Amino acid sequence: MIKTIIFDNNGVLTTSETKETFLNMANFLGVNKSELRPIWKEAGKSLDTGHKTSMQFYNEIVDHFGLNKNIQEMEKAYKECYLPNKETQNFAKQLKKKYKTVLLSNFGDKFYDFASFWKLDKLFLPEEMFISFKLNMRKPDERMYRYVLSIIGNEPEETIFIDDSLENVEASEEIGINGIVFKTLADLKQELKKYITI
Repeated sequence: MIKTIIFDNNGVLTTSETKETFLNMANFLGVNKSELRPIWKEAGKSLDTGHKTSMQFYNEIVDHFGLNKNIQEMEKAYKECYLPNKETQNFAKQLKKKYKTVLLSNFGDKFYDFASFWKLDKLFLPEEMFISFKLNMRKPDERMYRYVLSIIGNEPEETIFIDDSLENVEASEEIGINGIVFKTLADLKQELKKYITI
């Protein structure tokens, strides 16, 4: 029996799509998206695991390209790459009436500053949000999933994990969690019918 549904944030509860995010940031910085993407992704890994602050991350990016950018404006542009996905968030609220719902997200130390802008504070209590920078590890590390299960007191088969990354979903399935790759809300509802009554 399903007891808990774990949601990813970016690309599920917020509207961002990875390619679009890189394009928006590339436009803000005035650099080529294909040049920005590998630098951003690599620098972001240690940001997500809490081994680098957001300020260090932003400075690393602008220094790499030799830019003179206002870091506060850069942070605002980054935050606004991810907008609340109202339909999915409303559906998550419905599910919360029947199931425990928690958040599992790869993100750096600015997550809690951004959470209210993304309306996540309306969906989850602080103790229901598991963020990679606080855990010093990031998805698809299976220790992330095992840690969440240990805190919520669930067996893997009692849990559904929803993420827009196939890699992250497959990692959760490796330890027995029921995984769903998020594409659209309609697809999600159809997939959930395999496990629960909606």
